Amino acid sequence: VLDESFAGFDLPTLPVLRGRHQELERLARKHHHLQAIQVQDPQRGSYRLSRQFHRPKGTLAVVRDNGRVLMIRRADGLKRAPGFWGLPGGVLERGETPSQGAVRELHEELNLSGHAVQVLGTSPSMTREYELFWVEVTVEQPDALQPRPEEVAEARWVTPEEFVALEPLIPGAVEGFRQFLGPQWAAASGRRAR
Repeated sequence: VLDESFAGFDLPTLPVLRGRHQELERLARKHHHLQAIQVQDPQRGSYRLSRQFHRPKGTLAVVRDNGRVLMIRRADGLKRAPGFWGLPGGVLERGETPSQGAVRELHEELNLSGHAVQVLGTSPSMTREYELFWVEVTVEQPDALQPRPEEVAEARWVTPEEFVALEPLIPGAVEGFRQFLGPQWAAASGRRAR
């Protein structure tokens, strides 16, 4: 079972090996094969060890309206976290900033137009494979959402009290809300953790 000691674990790159030696070549082959290792965790799924110094990047759109935050339940047919409640978001496209990605994902998943206000911080994804940017986004018409069914099973505006009752909630959401969304969300997420 994974614990927090695997958070952000990356294998260092192997230094350039000069010359040929049987043991050095064996070491290089072993190092190369480590990238295929997966550690299984019943709560978070699999975590693939990586030789990269930097994890791939993803983005989450934090949309607030009158003390509520927009949450989605991911479609059951998705590869990552099907059926889980979380924030709208996804993997960044090549050359895209976290802010651009959050606005794009919000439009793709919920047909909402908006603009990024600020990056609140980063956290690891539930599998710890991705680094996720929490981006605050304002939208022009908060109630005009139209979930895209192949990505979003349900969308809901939730208060701190409603947030703690969502099931199943993506692992790491409680910690992220506590860290990035302020004292009222920290108090609600603390009640869930007890």
